[in-house]
Amino acid sequence: MAHITIPAGEPLVSYTPGGSSTGPFNVTFPIFAESDLNVVVNGVLLSSSDWTFTPTDTRTGGHQAGYITLDSATTYEVVIYRDATRSRTSDYASGPLDINTLNTDVDRTVARDQDLKLQIDRTLRSPASEPAMDALPDAATRANQYLIFDADGQPTLAAYGVTTTPVSSFMATVLDDTTAADARTTLGVTLENLGYAIASDAEFLARAATNRILTPGNLAARPHFRAKKSADQTSIADATVTKCTFTTEVVDNGSYYDAANSKWTPPSGPVVIMLGIYQLGTMLAGATVYASIYKNGAQYRLSAPARAASTSAAVNIAVLFDVANGTDYYEAYGYIDTSAGTGTFSNNEATYFEGIWLG
Repeated sequence: MAHITIPAGEPLVSYTPGGSSTGPFNVTFPIFAESDLNVVVNGVLLSSSDWTFTPTDTRTGGHQAGYITLDSATTYEVVIYRDATRSRTSDYASGPLDINTLNTDVDRTVARDQDLKLQIDRTLRSPASEPAMDALPDAATRANQYLIFDADGQPTLAAYGVTTTPVSSFMATVLDDTTAADARTTLGVTLENLGYAIASDAEFLARAATNRILTPGNLAARPHFRAKKSADQTSIADATVTKCTFTTEVVDNGSYYDAANSKWTPPSGPVVIMLGIYQLGTMLAGATVYASIYKNGAQYRLSAPARAASTSAAVNIAVLFDVANGTDYYEAYGYIDTSAGTGTFSNNEATYFEGIWLG
């Protein structure tokens, strides 16, 4: 019978099953005995009772190849490596030399070197071209310390920064929460006061990561608009709700404002809209004037009706907070009660239409 040989290479092989599997997982390196094998599944070293080795090429001195079968199926990575027993059980007696015993002993020395290299290659070490690295401080000195490297690249210690800052009893109830949802519940953050529905912790984190949580730093980057009139809008019918046109864009971040039709169609989410109209006309003191924000063609928010303080002008401001669905659109309207003739929506700084999407 042929003797086993020790080829070059690491005595390690790994597999990632395509689905739940018990194997077989081939052992592609030689072993002297089954006890030389270690099997790791998902980072956990299995007991030898959790798997079976079946040799496929048995030779003098051991097994050249074989395969492992797990007792329980897995979908995780399977790693198999050799760690041969480091002992010698043979002695050379006087008389004829048993060539098989000699070959096995020499094979063990080569296998031992491979096994040790496998372990050394996975340790923290410096390049051979550099001076030797200093030994670590003793256990008592390095206890509760960070391992760092000094200016010469040698290992040294640093305190790990334990703080004695007291934590209030309330914050202790936050710190022991294990999920973002639990922490929000403890802090009293609800879907309602966030302004929109969040389906999961992952969505909350995604919204925060993409600036969908309102902060001063990302406010200017959100879709928003400001529009003004390009000229006075005259011939406003008496006591009639009339659309106030804003055909000049001052800013339109996101291109959601339609200047030609004087309407804003923001993305889905909370919005704030503001409308101011400076109204002119022949009015009796105390006449009713107001501004109105329309949603999808219907009156949605009305300013407090104002009473004209003079016979010629009045200013009305309407503010709206709403949650748009992505197709909702908003327009501006005004109302003026003249005592004679028609009214005017004036083109000045008191007449404006603007809004911002909050997320």
